[in-house]
Amino acid sequence: MGAILAGSGAGGVVMAPVLQILLDKYGLHWALRILGLWNLAAGIPVAYVVRHRVGFSARGRAKLDRALFKRGTFLYQVLKKLVLEPS
Repeated sequence: MGAILAGSGAGGVVMAPVLQILLDKYGLHWALRILGLWNLAAGIPVAYVVRHRVGFSARGRAKLDRALFKRGTFLYQVLKKLVLEPS
C-alpha cells in the first residue's frame, strides 16, 4: 500500500509540470491525446499483470449481495445523500 500511495504522490508531482509543458507546446487537444496514449501505454502492461479477483464473474461484473441493501448503514447513507446533499 505504501508503494501505491508513494507512486500516486510522485505521479502528481510529475504530471503537473508535464501537463503544463504539453499544454504550452502542443495545445489542449494534443496534450490530452498524448496523456491518453501515455495512460494506455502504462495501462496495458498493468492489465496483463493484475490477477482476476475472487467474487467477480468472467465478464468482470461484481456479484451483488442483496443483503447489503437491508443493512441500516446502507439505508442511512442513501437517505443522508438524498436529503442532506441533493445535487
